[in-house]
Amino acid sequence: EMISVRVSSSAVAVKAASVPAIIFRPAGIEWAIWWPAAGIAVGIALRAPRRIAPWLIVVLTAVFVLSQIVAGRPLALGAALGLAAGLEVAVVYAILRGTRDRPRRLVRVGDLLALITATLLGAAVFTAIAATAVGTLVAPGAVVDYLQSSVIAHIVGLIIVTPLFFDLGRTGVRGRWIELVAQSLSLVGTLELIAWAGDNGVPLAFLLLGPLVW
Repeated sequence: EMISVRVSSSAVAVKAASVPAIIFRPAGIEWAIWWPAAGIAVGIALRAPRRIAPWLIVVLTAVFVLSQIVAGRPLALGAALGLAAGLEVAVVYAILRGTRDRPRRLVRVGDLLALITATLLGAAVFTAIAATAVGTLVAPGAVVDYLQSSVIAHIVGLIIVTPLFFDLGRTGVRGRWIELVAQSLSLVGTLELIAWAGDNGVPLAFLLLGPLVW
């Protein structure tokens, strides 16, 4: 009974995050620019018992497909994008979970590198499948627009939302001055990236990225 409740609540949470991201995208933009559902799905899978996590990911993949269709995507395109999102979650989960039976932590630089590595590899799998689907089912010229918005949305959703499901770990860990400098430079770099994106037609909605990453 507890497993069915966990699966049902997970499906509701992912659908609640997926459908609005597609429907309430900015006017004139075809693709979602903010996709927290990716991070939510990975986080839920990481917190689930190992024996049910793979089945949970299968269910969430079906939810991704359903969300795309409910939000108005054509059946074939919605199925492809939903499958791509599910495989992305599976890749990120497999890397972060590994052989660990304890919750993930985000305390040291190595933890952050693991998160970034998993995110990039998962996003690469998503990009390969989704870009092929968009180029085949929509138009080859639509791929560039898709990469500029939706793929970035997935990466941001994973990096920002997934750690919310991590274990807090020890408190009061002191960072070295090198880490403080690196954090400051990363913030400046993010702001520069946002400024560059604004000059190249990326929506102002990405201004959220700066404070969220910080």
